Amino acid sequence: PEHGTIEMEIFFLGRWRTIETLRTNARGRFAYRYTFSTGAGSAYRFRASIQYSSAYPFLAATSRPVRVRVGQ
Repeated sequence: PEHGTIEMEIFFLGRWRTIETLRTNARGRFAYRYTFSTGAGSAYRFRASIQYSSAYPFLAATSRPVRVRVGQ
């Protein structure tokens, strides 16, 4: 029944930056949609990060980064 907090991060200017904080549903799932406002041909790396919470028996962790390329 507890909801976790997920931070969506983007790798920009040499470091990971939080761009949105999300809540999971009761099953621990989440979804996120990002709209790019940059020119085509750019590529970005995103990842999800979760901090330690007493609600879940897991340590803080991050997902594998995903490279997203903006279409033309």
